[in-house]
Formats: sequence, C-alpha cells, structure tokens
Amino acid sequence: MDRNSVTNLETQAVNRKLNKMTKAFSHVAIAETDLHRKYFTRHGMHLNKSGKEWLSKLIATQICRLINSNKRMYL
Repeated sequence: MDRNSVTNLETQAVNRKLNKMTKAFSHVAIAETDLHRKYFTRHGMHLNKSGKEWLSKLIATQICRLINSNKRMYL
C-alpha cells in the first residue's frame, strides 16, 4: 500500500479534520481501525464473519466508553 498516494493523503487530511471536529463534542467518538486482511472476504470488498465480530466489538466498546464518560460528567 502506498501511504503517499493522493487518495491516502486526502483520506489522512479528512481524518485529521474529523478528529479535530469531534473533540468539541462529548457524545462523539472516532473508532480507530486497523483492519487486517484476515477480516475480509476473499475478494477483499466486504468484512467476513470475524471482521464483523471484531468491528461490532469495537463499536460496542466505544459506546460503553461514551456512556461511562457522560455519566461521570453528570454525577
């Protein structure tokens, strides 16, 4: 993968902007992913069962963190 391709550089720029924007809101979080090839189907376009499980656990963890951090803010 060419990390310096135009597409990757643009993606990185958008990700930086999104990260800056979300810091203003306590109810928003970015789920950082580093998806490995093993999480995709043979053609590489869709997540396989393991990938879906991994991603759903990541999302559930983020939701729990948001709920817990917002609870502490209001206690």
